Amino acid sequence: MFYTKDTGKTMLPPKVINHDGISAIAYPGNRAKSFNFLEKHGYLPIGLIEALSSINRSKKIKNLIKGNWFYLKEEESENPYPKGYYVLGRGGNLIPFNLYIKRYENKKDIAEKTIYIYGNKDSLKMPTLLSVNTDEITNSDGVRYIAFSFFSPDNTANFILGKFTKDINNAKEEKPRSEFEKTMEKITKLQRKLLSTRQAADPLIKEKLDQIGSIIKTMRN
Repeated sequence: MFYTKDTGKTMLPPKVINHDGISAIAYPGNRAKSFNFLEKHGYLPIGLIEALSSINRSKKIKNLIKGNWFYLKEEESENPYPKGYYVLGRGGNLIPFNLYIKRYENKKDIAEKTIYIYGNKDSLKMPTLLSVNTDEITNSDGVRYIAFSFFSPDNTANFILGKFTKDINNAKEEKPRSEFEKTMEKITKLQRKLLSTRQAADPLIKEKLDQIGSIIKTMRN
């Protein structure tokens, strides 16, 4: 179930995959509609690197969105990625293809992490959408992902990728703790503090600690 700001609980769309706080949602819409959907349901749009890393960590998300594309949040950059091929590194950073091969000399499953970025000379904004190729296309041209920065925001994407964020309006209010709970917390902290010092070796203090422990145990039960 989704918690919305206006209507409370609503049903999930037909297909949703969640992994590490990232959700892939089968929901068609242009850029405005996609981002409105995210905001309404307590999600934030994500950027290029976070999207790539999340997809690669989750086979379920990758399989769900293969052959489709979705909008990314716009990211200003003083050094936008030049047009060309890149490989997603272990740390989530993008490494130029040739540099990756030279540094790691590892071509195993490289197509799964290869992305082609179309640069935009008229803007310093990062790519605003990401396409995930099918296995057939990946096997033929060696590229799993394609990033664009010049698509019309009116085009319809079939999927949304978003990061869940706590909806303040729907968050359950924490119940104020009673004086009893506060006192028990103070006693427990004092008990731990005494146990961590030499004072706990004193027979009298040890006896008192045992008594306190018994009382706390009885009251909690």
